[in-house]
Amino acid sequence: MKFVLSIAAALMVSACQAEAPRDIEVIKAPAGMSEVEFAKATLNRLQTVSFANNREYCGYILRAPDGTLAATPASKGKVSSCRGTEAPEEYLVVASYHTHGAFEYDTPAEFPSVGDVEADEAEGVDGYISTPGGRFW
Repeated sequence: MKFVLSIAAALMVSACQAEAPRDIEVIKAPAGMSEVEFAKATLNRLQTVSFANNREYCGYILRAPDGTLAATPASKGKVSSCRGTEAPEEYLVVASYHTHGAFEYDTPAEFPSVGDVEADEAEGVDGYISTPGGRFW
């Protein structure tokens, strides 16, 4: 079982590490899914790879020209920071999303940091965060 999870995590890392060209392919939300539900589903998919690499993964939740939700592919960050891929021009950025990596005794990762809140405020968007303890903010 551990081997299978390692392979799955490795495949997710390769997908997340790829450099995204300027005309990135966005990830579309299922029809009828709310912004909060989509952010939670996006973050849940990233938790395993985030824990395995003890890195933050981040991106943006978008509103397409037709009103549907989408997301940029996740970018691999550092232990306690991450910079998301720029959104295509025709999409409106409505929120950021990021994981908080793996549990570490000396890292207060169970709550959004002041920097997390200030960055979203500066961009004028909502922010969604998942933590090592399973919290969704």
